[in-house]
Amino acid sequence: MQAKLLTLPVDAGRAIVEAGAVIACPLLGTDRFVKFCRERGLSINRERLIRLERLGLFAPVFRVRTPKKDTSPFYIPIRKGNNWFTKKWAWDTTGIPLAYEVPDHKDQTQEGYYSIFQIDYLHIILQEMTLQVQLDSYLDRNEKRSIDWQKNGESWMQYAASCLESLRMHKYRRSVALLCQFVSNRYYPKTQGDQRTVQVGGGHYSDQCNRKINPALALR
Repeated sequence: MQAKLLTLPVDAGRAIVEAGAVIACPLLGTDRFVKFCRERGLSINRERLIRLERLGLFAPVFRVRTPKKDTSPFYIPIRKGNNWFTKKWAWDTTGIPLAYEVPDHKDQTQEGYYSIFQIDYLHIILQEMTLQVQLDSYLDRNEKRSIDWQKNGESWMQYAASCLESLRMHKYRRSVALLCQFVSNRYYPKTQGDQRTVQVGGGHYSDQCNRKINPALALR
């Protein structure tokens, strides 16, 4: 019953951002999150990551789109009168079933932001959704016995559908990742080094969608 030990509150991703729980562990844009995962041995790319989101298996903490007109930067902690969630330029993506349209992986008009703590759950999903076939077993067979590829394919698809349903219902691992992010400002620094004070730089930059963001605070 591990799947029901911890459940996701509504708009958990928005709560993380509005609480400013991204200072010690900044959220990563899609390409940076892919790089982060690949450096740790996960076989993932942008296309597959977004496909998993479309299937309702794995999603970013939130998404943000580029406003159609000039606007103030999206600061975190959020400043009064400048909450992009309220203005519908950013939206929570932690709920299942999905309540938003997932973009094509080539779409550069919006960006998803992920937590480093989500890598554990992503690893589980990739294991469940990656088929491993021992090709030598097909070579080392009686030549008179043909391979029923259709039967094999149907069996694999049934297994995939079963995994899909199970993973969609399993909230525990997803919840743990978001909980770790929510408390990261308080506890993550204590897990690093000798707990000496670390100064975080300031300044601003614009990402590939030309959104002005404070790198010392959040969406790096």
